Amino acid sequence: MLTSSSGLYGAERMILSLAEFLMQNKNFVYLVCLRSIFKSKPEIYLQAKKKNIPAYLLYCQNKLDMRIILKLKKFIKKEGIKIIHSHNYKSNLYGLIVSKISKVPIVATLHGWTDESLKIKLYEMLDKVAIRGMDYIVAVSSSINEKLKRMGLEKKTFFIPNGVDTERFNSLNCQTDLRHFYGLNESDLVIGSVGRLTSEKGFIFLIKAFAKVHSKISNLKLLIIGDGSLREILEKEIVKLNLKDKIILAGYRKDIESFYSLMDIFVLPSLSEGLPLVLLEAMSMGLPVIATRVGGIPYVVSNGEAILIPPASIEELEKAILFLIKNPFLRKELGKKAKERVTSQFSLKKCLEEYLKVYKSLAN
Repeated sequence: MLTSSSGLYGAERMILSLAEFLMQNKNFVYLVCLRSIFKSKPEIYLQAKKKNIPAYLLYCQNKLDMRIILKLKKFIKKEGIKIIHSHNYKSNLYGLIVSKISKVPIVATLHGWTDESLKIKLYEMLDKVAIRGMDYIVAVSSSINEKLKRMGLEKKTFFIPNGVDTERFNSLNCQTDLRHFYGLNESDLVIGSVGRLTSEKGFIFLIKAFAKVHSKISNLKLLIIGDGSLREILEKEIVKLNLKDKIILAGYRKDIESFYSLMDIFVLPSLSEGLPLVLLEAMSMGLPVIATRVGGIPYVVSNGEAILIPPASIEELEKAILFLIKNPFLRKELGKKAKERVTSQFSLKKCLEEYLKVYKSLAN
């Protein structure tokens, strides 16, 4: 498993779940994390160590560090690696080069292109070139799958939607005393969301929509779990709207299921997505969902199982939140249908078994 991730969000949790599953099925798995020099150890590496997944950290001195290529080649030969599995644009590039040098097959999972900034756009353009050299590609959403088809990569592409651990993300199994810690009263209705605090996640629109809803209904709180480069901008917007005591930016949390249990309504305001794991987690917890109609989200839920709205629309977000607040019976029904949908179609076990088929095909 090759990654250059720094956080621990949907893609990273899938990597760890996959590694654990493979080890339980008597496969040898190694997680190799590429990291820019002088940066701290990535969270996925620390979590892998806790889970007893063999994990290694390689520090890169520049964008394409040939020393790392040689180290990876040596590692692959020494450990008898049969398959490389890369997970984002930097590891895709390194993985592809090492794959060709070492004559070891490679599969890349595409978790989604974000176009987050000009710098990211350039990297993702390179990624679109690199994935053409992969032996296999896994698309986690129907929208990514369609993009790969349009690129002429249909024959080497597998569509494997993300899966969620429905046992872990189950409201019946969650015990939490966090309401008191965050100053949530019994009468408070909590609107919640989870994700990286970056532009493509659309949190600025959620905060502005919440401000409009709060002006009409006062016993509301907004709880956002996650961290990222936009945190300071979002904090300033919250102060500007005079909602500092109504909006909680709780930062990155490992005990994420406990925070879902605090929420009454889950909102995913993304501008772009692959197939968001946080959506599956919220549905598995039986939460009613409001989400934007982007990426793989419409594949996961229809309007009968969630409320879908266009992205970047403060007005539509406001209307949807108000509608669910005023209809508690509908909230309960949507939560029930969402849970049923996830349990039948998006279980973690089903997802991991599909990956095992890909590996066996590559090994042959």
